[in-house]
Amino acid sequence: MKKWNKTISDTAKFDVVESNYSQFSTADTFLSNELSPEGAELMENAYGFKGDYMQKINPFSYRTYLEKKLHVLQNHGDNGRPLKGMNDSITILKQKVEHQGGIIYLKETVTAIDKRVDGFVIQTKNFAVKANKTVITPGPGALKMIKGDVIQNITDNEIFKAIVSVPAFQGAAVYKDAWWNDTIAHVAQMNDSQQPLEMFISTSNCLGVTMPYKGVGHNGTAVLHTIANNGGCSDKWGEILAISPDEVDKELKRALKYKFQRDDIPDPLETKYKYWKEGFWYLQKPGADFNLTAIRQWAKRPLTGQDVFLVNRAFYNFGGYLDDDILSTKEALDEGWKLPLPF
Repeated sequence: MKKWNKTISDTAKFDVVESNYSQFSTADTFLSNELSPEGAELMENAYGFKGDYMQKINPFSYRTYLEKKLHVLQNHGDNGRPLKGMNDSITILKQKVEHQGGIIYLKETVTAIDKRVDGFVIQTKNFAVKANKTVITPGPGALKMIKGDVIQNITDNEIFKAIVSVPAFQGAAVYKDAWWNDTIAHVAQMNDSQQPLEMFISTSNCLGVTMPYKGVGHNGTAVLHTIANNGGCSDKWGEILAISPDEVDKELKRALKYKFQRDDIPDPLETKYKYWKEGFWYLQKPGADFNLTAIRQWAKRPLTGQDVFLVNRAFYNFGGYLDDDILSTKEALDEGWKLPLPF
């Protein structure tokens, strides 16, 4: 039996990221061999995907994902949320598009994209739009629901077929005040107990990452990002959400009591939950052998000779971080318009 004499992060870095994975078919068999079955379970709880997702992805994509995740966790800096909430960046984007004369159609589902001699036809439920160039941004799950020869040719590609989607679940709650800053768990976590809570990671009860938004609202109200988890834990929360949001509220309060080791967790003023059943993290299935360079080159122009561009983190890196979306956008702008991002 393998002896443990390192922290879990050091084990991830030295025993997984820097190990030879080529002789293993799945991420699960890779971790079991490198760390023992018990070590593999511990690693999956800390940095993997609970459930059977580790058997659905190959060791190379998991190792690449893990390397990025460790980098993010070890260099996270300020993890507070925007003062105006997570939709602040969307509001700014909308303003910039409209300032440039663009039009955004909300809740207008694209049903088909077809190639024509003089360009492309994008069909929605209410409109048909002609375009000379087409940037396609949905993830793999959404693409499979769109018809047309353009989409068919993309989803038939072996690189696309190799993508494995892993779900995620996130939740947030508005409270009367920031009660978490005076908890036993907070004091134990921080070297300086006078500093506000930044990030509290625990796999207990499938909460995962818990962290506050920046600042306070009117009358001192505060927002706590209560749940951030993926894989089987996401499926658990998704199944409860399918019953009702009220049931998630009940289970969340029980889980927070355990996580913060206090019985006086207040009831939130409001809660919001989101379950990405079709996928949030993107890796690669066992047996696939497409490196990141090949994937990125394909996504730049997936249909040879045609002005079609794929923009999404699923087609850029193994993982689900915002910077992968930004870098994917950068490559599409350069490929199709020779334009740099303005930042």
